[in-house]
Amino acid sequence: MKTSKIILAVLGTALVMSGLLSQSAQAVPINGSIGFNGSGFGSTSGGTSTLTFNNPMTVDMKFGDYAGIPSGTTANFAPISFTGSGNTAVLTSSNSPQWTLTSGGTTYRFNLLSLTTATLASTTVSLSGQGVATISGAINRDPTFASFSVQGTGNSFTFTIIQSSTSASGQQVPDGGSAIALLGVAVMGLEVLRRKLRAA
Repeated sequence: MKTSKIILAVLGTALVMSGLLSQSAQAVPINGSIGFNGSGFGSTSGGTSTLTFNNPMTVDMKFGDYAGIPSGTTANFAPISFTGSGNTAVLTSSNSPQWTLTSGGTTYRFNLLSLTTATLASTTVSLSGQGVATISGAINRDPTFASFSVQGTGNSFTFTIIQSSTSASGQQVPDGGSAIALLGVAVMGLEVLRRKLRAA
């Protein structure tokens, strides 16, 4: 009888802790997209192509969690360097962040982590990639996987950026912290149970 009470107490504590931890781990991913316009220029040297933006770029469309950003808000974009072309393009620059802006006490940021495809020619630039979007400050959202694309046309590697956009997928970046905390609670509960059973 004593052992069954101990088991129930340990299980009850584990369930309460697990409920508390899972409540604090409730995720709110980013949903929506944001677009920018502006200009830039390209260069190719030694097998590396680089798209450099004429900062600042200007917000011209926004949906979902980005809807509160006023049109015309500016953001600075990091240059994007890559080797290869088309679907063999590999990002060689550090683009964390690719762009960032602050509006109404909230910071919006996108980190470009990889390229899906990229082409830089004397009259066109086209690239797309994947990364992580974040929103923090007055509005908070969890880091969310997002796609990124740039389209532009021009002459002699000077481009008018037709559109640069970031679209958050609503799929959050996994958070290992809460899973590890739950595992720790479970292991601790099992150890307490083992000791109590051995003493009984």
